Amino acid sequence: MVIAFHLVQAMPVISQALPRHVITVSRLGQTGVDLFFVLSGYLITSILLRQRGCTGALKNFWGRRFLRIFPLYYVVLTLAWIVPQIRTLPVDVAASDAWLWSYLANIPPTISHQETSLPHFWSLAVEEQFYLFWPLLALMVTPRIVGRVSLALFVLAPIARWYSVTIGWSAFYALPCRMDALAAGAWLATCTKERSLNVEMLRRIRWLVPIGLVGAGAWF
Repeated sequence: MVIAFHLVQAMPVISQALPRHVITVSRLGQTGVDLFFVLSGYLITSILLRQRGCTGALKNFWGRRFLRIFPLYYVVLTLAWIVPQIRTLPVDVAASDAWLWSYLANIPPTISHQETSLPHFWSLAVEEQFYLFWPLLALMVTPRIVGRVSLALFVLAPIARWYSVTIGWSAFYALPCRMDALAAGAWLATCTKERSLNVEMLRRIRWLVPIGLVGAGAWF
């Protein structure tokens, strides 16, 4: 979804050959990022809830995240430093690459509206920041409290976006502004853990799906 969005929006050769309604629909492709965050919130919270009470759970979680992401991430950064053509933006027009090396690539576009030389790494920054603080909650309290906090964050994220816009910041890149998608996945994980969301309930509320699709279509 994200690749389709960028291909159509960034390549005139493609966009000029497509009907206008196809271009309009392609803009929905950027919601693939939100879907990724929902899935990530669900997966990470599910892992953490299973590990509650285990010895060294926090260290094990952070260790596994480190081994899964850090090596490849820094290999790419090193290659981009050696081969400048890999970068999306030239260094002289991009924010300092120090933001990239510290997993803070979402800060410059939020505050100064200036992207790093690898601008798409902002979503990895959001993920790493989520991995840093969320285990501190999910491993320390009950799943029910995790669910309540998730719902609170879901409500607070639009407020964070509104506040960011009012002070001249971007509402797109910062973790607080994207927390509703991660929180939605986390809430679903707690429902699964607490057995409050099961197959029978999904059967009863399945009519919400077509209503939601019709409503989303009408709004779009």
